[in-house]
Amino acid sequence: MTENTLLCGQHDMMPQTNHDDASHLGYVRSLRRLITSTLTPGHSTVFDARIAPQVEKDLGRPAKTRGELKKYLERDPYHQMWAAMLRTTQELMWEAVYNCVDRQADTLNKKFQEVRQQPGPGSLTIDPDFEIPAYSDLVDNHTMPGGYHHEVDVDDVLPGAAYEQSIHVYMMGGMGPYNDDVGKMLCSYVKWRRPDLKPLRILDIGCSVGHSTLIYADAFPDAEIHAIDLSAPLVRFGHARARALGKSVHFSQQNAEHTNFEDCSFDLIVSHIMIHETSTKALGNIMKEMRRLLKPGGFAANLEMLPFSKKTPLQQYLTDWDSVNNHEPFIGKMNELDMDDVLRKAGFSEKERFVDFVPIGFNDPDGGSLDYAHLIGTERHIFGADKAA
Repeated sequence: MTENTLLCGQHDMMPQTNHDDASHLGYVRSLRRLITSTLTPGHSTVFDARIAPQVEKDLGRPAKTRGELKKYLERDPYHQMWAAMLRTTQELMWEAVYNCVDRQADTLNKKFQEVRQQPGPGSLTIDPDFEIPAYSDLVDNHTMPGGYHHEVDVDDVLPGAAYEQSIHVYMMGGMGPYNDDVGKMLCSYVKWRRPDLKPLRILDIGCSVGHSTLIYADAFPDAEIHAIDLSAPLVRFGHARARALGKSVHFSQQNAEHTNFEDCSFDLIVSHIMIHETSTKALGNIMKEMRRLLKPGGFAANLEMLPFSKKTPLQQYLTDWDSVNNHEPFIGKMNELDMDDVLRKAGFSEKERFVDFVPIGFNDPDGGSLDYAHLIGTERHIFGADKAA
């Protein structure tokens, strides 16, 4: 099988897969599905049979936090097997992705240059003096080799191409061929919550390569859409990707903690599974900046994973496993935060701010992968502010 449609949605910037690429990527995706759909849920059986009784014997009560389970899980052979397989599969994923992407490095970077020279739609702005914050610069998130910012060539787009292909493997196709299910879900939520909203300017913060951003171009065709990210390679690829798909988006390399946009610039501000890749300080700054940028009557919404307050100690521990083992250091801390309090400290009034929980695939029967339901639950966490409230 050689067609990209077996792995990811087609567009001119998508790396082309040959027979070996498709087999390699397909194998890793199938292995991930085995682990997440069968082995991860198996923790519940193991937990009930031997870990919970031992915890209660030692503590005189059931575990209340993930920290109380840590030593018991880490010495359990089932968990050790699961952890070794999951980490190895993540490394196999990047090997498969970069085998495909690296072979086409010159072609992909040349395509980007050709696209960049073409007039519209959309635009791209890279800041040559941009300083990447340490919480992103020093972490190779998702164990991605070199992280989001690594560049081999001038105007490199390879990390963006690799990121797009990896997400489809990582989520086992569960986010749709264009990896845009999360965008569909949040956009549907915005329209449900604010059916009167007709945004003329939209901002997507932490856009990566624009998977979710493009949904808003379709949903609000009259709006001017901006998308920002810390990574130059990701927004370069996102710009070329958007043009390949015929969408008008203005991509720029910016830090969402302090953007160059004027006060009250946007009617709608969104983010999609981005907050957990920042830091406590950065999160506070981003929410303050969101408040500065939001017009009176505007709406802001951030979609994230469920907080620990809605998870069992076992689910908390398995979620937090990614903090170290998948290089996502802020996951644990973020899931402990009260987002209503974060929004309050950012200056949003009690009337404006909201915290909500909605079903996976909200208003989109075909959306949402349930392979992770045992871990993330069957809901998503959405929080933000409604300045029309």
